[in-house]
Order: sequence, then C-alpha cells, then structure tokens
Amino acid sequence: MPHETLDCLGLSCPFPLIKIKERMGKLRPGQILEVLVDDPLAKTDVPGWCELMGHKVLKVEEAEGILKFYIKKA
Repeated sequence: MPHETLDCLGLSCPFPLIKIKERMGKLRPGQILEVLVDDPLAKTDVPGWCELMGHKVLKVEEAEGILKFYIKKA
C-alpha cells in the first residue's frame, strides 16, 4: 500500500525524475511512493535512478500505456 501517489502523466523525461526526486525527499525511509507515468523512457530511467539513489523498485505495473512504479525509499 503506497503512502503517497505521484501523477507524472503527460510529462516527458527528465521531468518525471525531477518530480520523483522532490517527492522522495519528503518521505521517510521505508515509505512507498506510487508513481504514474506514461513516458516510455521511464521504463529504464526510473529503475536506473532508483538504483543510483539506493531506493528500491518494489513493483512495476503496465496497462494501457501507463506505468505504475512502487518505490520504497532507502
């Protein structure tokens, strides 16, 4: 169950990553952020950024061109 949801629909790279970084900064370690994004580049960009920052992508869902990432803050 996510603690917060971040809607990045309609945003192109790098803006989803910028918004994710801002929101993750407000969460406490262990909290989960759900991110909705429709930029196809996010499929590789979001997991790569999370790995660099030490966050964990718990799950990725894709339906009708929308990606949902569940990210646990390090």
